[in-house]
Amino acid sequence: MKRIMIFFFFFSALCFSQQKPLSDDQLQLPALHLPDVLQIPGGSLISDTVEWQKKARPALLSIFETEVYGYMPRKKLKTRYITRSVTVNAMNGLAVRKELVIRLSAKRKQRDIDVLMYLPMSISGPVAVFLGLNFCGNHCIHPDSSITMAHSWMADKYIQEKNQELVTSRGIQASRWPVEQILERGYGLVTVYYGDLYPDYPGGESESVLPLLDLPVSDAKTGAIGIWAWGLSLVMDCLVNDREIDPSRVFVIGHSRLGKAALWAAANDTRFAMAISNNSGCGGAKIFRHNFGESVEIITTKFPHWFCNNFKKYNGREDALPVDQHQLLALIAPRPVYIASASDDANADPAGELLAALNVAPVYRLYQKQTLPLSVLPPVNTPFITQIGYHLRQGKHDITPWDWQRFLDFADQHFGNR
Repeated sequence: MKRIMIFFFFFSALCFSQQKPLSDDQLQLPALHLPDVLQIPGGSLISDTVEWQKKARPALLSIFETEVYGYMPRKKLKTRYITRSVTVNAMNGLAVRKELVIRLSAKRKQRDIDVLMYLPMSISGPVAVFLGLNFCGNHCIHPDSSITMAHSWMADKYIQEKNQELVTSRGIQASRWPVEQILERGYGLVTVYYGDLYPDYPGGESESVLPLLDLPVSDAKTGAIGIWAWGLSLVMDCLVNDREIDPSRVFVIGHSRLGKAALWAAANDTRFAMAISNNSGCGGAKIFRHNFGESVEIITTKFPHWFCNNFKKYNGREDALPVDQHQLLALIAPRPVYIASASDDANADPAGELLAALNVAPVYRLYQKQTLPLSVLPPVNTPFITQIGYHLRQGKHDITPWDWQRFLDFADQHFGNR
């Protein structure tokens, strides 16, 4: 075990001076006993990348599966890719808009996953893309009237009675998906409605893709986060066959609970070249053992369908967890990973998110990658960019064009537009 002690005495003045500042207690990290990120669980310390890849990484991944998220489905379903539409010169000549359907079939059951793509017209050759799940249907990310409306279950705030979508919901989350900004920087955007994969309520399993997968009953059976992560890899399977997309530059991104899914997807699927977590909190980038914001007990009680049943064993017992979230980030190494927090997002625990970003450093250093200095903490709205990125945006729990600007800069630094 490694004793970590980091104090944020000046963090309050720099980062939480406006709106609803967190308490001083929330801005200081007590002495924490974190699992050593370089230790094989139950075994010895590793000292090189070969040992990391062959011993430590598989052991950690297995523990996260059995104790936190559940086993990632490995069954291959019959899959058909259907092109619904292709529009050249969309958005006043800025983009090619594509709509695809991924049709999954098994045992006379079928489910369609709608995929929306915007690819920049300005780039010749395969393009880099950001891939992320959305909260309210593909039609919510942009007011474009040609986008197919979602027909899966939807949260009440986005629909009328009996979960029927509203035409007025078009573009209602456009601020979270600044499509033009992304395209103008030379990147594409691919998105899928998370409700197509697993409707986000405790009884949603019967309407999810899980019945097609026919998984055995187990306390390590995957929950919704695991299925959302699995769905991101399912879309990746589609993207690698698209000649207009560079499969070596697909960046997985997610906000809040979908940030948790993005990190878990990147931990499992090394085809994702970069991972971005925005305000992902407990079960995402936040250290479980940092006892502020959302706890294991709160999250498993409020959202019992998100994780595997085994995770509930740690309600009020975070110190008993065999892993913590700096080790989840380590599963993404040596690929770039960006952790974004918000100053007024006490629930997601910005200090706990930063602590994970700092304590994954030893694994990145095995790969000779630059990491966040332990002695330097950023003021609000000041991005910190190395192989690990971090910023603390002033404001509430949200993903904004300002956040996206930082993510685009991060992509430029590590990949650029070749």
